[in-house]
Order: sequence, then C-alpha cells, then structure tokens
Amino acid sequence: MAEEYLEFNHNDLNPSNILVGRTDSSFITYRIKKRSYRLQLRGTLAIISDFSKCRLKYTPASCGMIRTFFKRLNRFPELFAHKDDEPSHFAIYREIQKRIGDDWRNFTDSNLVWIRYLCQFLRDMASQDEKENMAGGLLLSIHRQVEAHLKDCPTQNTKCAGVQCFVDSPAFQQIWDVLINSK
Repeated sequence: MAEEYLEFNHNDLNPSNILVGRTDSSFITYRIKKRSYRLQLRGTLAIISDFSKCRLKYTPASCGMIRTFFKRLNRFPELFAHKDDEPSHFAIYREIQKRIGDDWRNFTDSNLVWIRYLCQFLRDMASQDEKENMAGGLLLSIHRQVEAHLKDCPTQNTKCAGVQCFVDSPAFQQIWDVLINSK
C-alpha cells in the first residue's frame, strides 16, 4: 500500500530491519487498489523498521505541493564499499545503484530487489528439512518469480510499479493461491 499511495521505497530492507514476533490475531487484511487481501498470520507478525534510507512522495496539507523525501545513498560510500563476493545485503545497494544510477529521487522497483534478497537469505538460513517443506518451496518460488519479473520489467519500463506490478502479475496470483489455500 505504501508503494501505491506514497511511491515508497524502503532502500534498506535487510533482515535486521524486520521485526518478527508472536500475535494472537488470526488474520490481517490489506487493501491494495480497491482489492482486499486477507493474510492468515499463523501466530506471527512481521513489522518493517528503520526508515532512515527510505524514499517517498507526499503532499503536505500546509502547502498542497507534491514533495519527495529521499536520501542520496551514493553519498554514503560505506554502503557500496563491500566486495562483490561477500554474501551480504551490501550487494543489493550496488545492484540497485546499477539499475538507477545515482538518481535516488525517483520511485523504483528496489522493494522487489530486497524481497528477492530476503527470500534467498531465509532459504540460506533454513535447515535442509525446512528447505524441502512447503514454506521453503514457496520462498524459492517467490525468489524465482521476482527474479524473472525484475528481468522482464526493468526500471526503465514505465509499466513497472515495483511490488504492485508484481502483485498484479499471474506469477504472484499463483503464489497467493497456494498461500490462501494452505492450512
């Protein structure tokens, strides 16, 4: 929803910026483009934190003009200084920079790049049994589908609107159906 209404990019969606905890709520409902998505929580709730590198567009009521809030991440060389062969989230900054250059003002598909990274990270952390169960299969499927979507829908393609573009895709609908129908 943040992408749709604010053209939101988190720009630092690494595992230490996702808080996961237990909840007594059974479901959470999201509404995107007049369509409701009801997600079964299964006792767990994830919350995104640390918005210090985010980018969003908003219209303050005081002036009525559209404003864009962002940081020029290229001014933080430590984000890009790590080696390519390092298995870390710093490679994601370099990948996004390759996709957008140094123009951090514009809305991009970087949230999808982070989702792909998180799927791979979670699969890498899982035991072999966990990788073979349904959740591990879904993570792999999401990772592959996001990877394919990023290749087919590059930032320069104005039809791509990040996560929303992926949510509207047939690939996501197949994954969503599996999530909804699983017990």
